[in-house]
Amino acid sequence: MKRSFFHLSLVFLLLSVFFLIHFSSEDEKILPEQKALKEITHTTRLIFMPGNEKASEAELDSLYEASEGKGLLVNFGAEWCRACKREKENLRKIFTKNKKIPFLRVLVPEEDNNFSLSEFNKDLYPIFLDKEKKLIEKFKIKALPQTLLFNEEGELIYRHKGAIDSEENLLSLQKNIDSFLSRQKIRSEKEKNINSKNDPIGSKLFSFSLEDSEAKVFSSKELEDKVWLANFIFTSCPSICPTLTKKMRRFQDEFISDSNFELVSFSVDPENDLPPKLKAYKEKYEMKANWHLLTGAWPLIQKIIRDGFKIGAPKDPMFHSEKFVLLDKDLEIKGFYSSYSPQDIQRLRKDIKVLLLKYNKSSYSIIKKDKKKKRKTS
Repeated sequence: MKRSFFHLSLVFLLLSVFFLIHFSSEDEKILPEQKALKEITHTTRLIFMPGNEKASEAELDSLYEASEGKGLLVNFGAEWCRACKREKENLRKIFTKNKKIPFLRVLVPEEDNNFSLSEFNKDLYPIFLDKEKKLIEKFKIKALPQTLLFNEEGELIYRHKGAIDSEENLLSLQKNIDSFLSRQKIRSEKEKNINSKNDPIGSKLFSFSLEDSEAKVFSSKELEDKVWLANFIFTSCPSICPTLTKKMRRFQDEFISDSNFELVSFSVDPENDLPPKLKAYKEKYEMKANWHLLTGAWPLIQKIIRDGFKIGAPKDPMFHSEKFVLLDKDLEIKGFYSSYSPQDIQRLRKDIKVLLLKYNKSSYSIIKKDKKKKRKTS
C-alpha cells in the first residue's frame, strides 16, 4: 500500500514539473527593445529621477522595463536656454497626457562643463546629462530646445525643432504622438497572428563551436544534459553590460552547488573581445568554471543570435539584447526574460528550479534514499 502510494506521489510530482515547464511561458510576449534609450544610457548619465535624486541600477531598470514595446519622447534642453524654460508647462502637459509613451529630458552643459541641476528643472521625468555632447551630435541637434519622438524600436519618426511654447506647437506634437499610437495599435493586432505562428519558445538552438576565455574551442555539445542561461554582452560596454553581468552572477551564486547548471555569455563585439580580454573580465566579476564567455567570428555569432536564439542581431554592439534566455539539456529554448523586470527575474528563478528538478539526478537519488528510510522504519 505504502509502495503504491509512493509511486502515485512520484507520478504526480513528475506531471507537475512537466506542466510547469510546458506552460510557464505560454503567454510570454517578446517585445521590441527601445534602442534609442540604449543610445541615451550608453552616451549620457542619469542625474535625476522623480522621487529619488540618487539614480541607481533600479531606476535604470524601471526605465528600460517601461520602454519595452513602446515609443519614446526625448526633450533636449539646457539650464542656460531661455526658450527651454518657456516650454516647461507644455512639457508637463505632454507628459501627463501620454502615459503610454515614456518621456525623458536630456540636458546639455555649457562650454565650460560646469554643471549643476537647478530646482527649476527637477520635474516629473528622468533627466540625463549629455556632458560630452555625443548625443546631440548623434541626433544632429544644432539648436535647443528640440523634442524627438521614437517608435518602439528606437527609430526617429518625428522631430520638433524649437520650444513647445504655444498651443499650436503643442497640438502639432500631440498630433504626431496620436498618429504613432494609432499605427502601433494596428500593427500590434496584425503581429499577434504572426507571433503565435513563429513563437521561438520550444525551438532548438543548432550546434555551434566558438572560443572561450582560455582560447580553447567551446562546443555546444558541452551544454548537452545541462540547464543553461545565456545572455549577450561586450567587455567595453560602459553601462548596461556591467549591470547584466552582476545580475547573471546572482544566478551563478544561487545555483553554484548544482553541477547541472551552466551560464554562457556571448560577446557581441568579438573583434575586440579576444580571449585575454574575456579572461580579465571573467576575473573581474569573479566568474566560476560553470560560466563560459564566448567569442568567435562575428558572422557566426550573428547567426547564433538571429537564427538560433531568434532575437535581433545588432550591427552595433551597443544595441545588443538585454534578454536572458533559458535553455534545457536538448538546447531547446524554454523562455525569454527581461533583465530589467523584477517579475521576469523572479519567473526565471522559478523556471530554473523547475528544470533542475526535472533533470537533476540528485533529486531522484534523494527520493530513493527517503524510500529506503521509510522501508526501514516500517
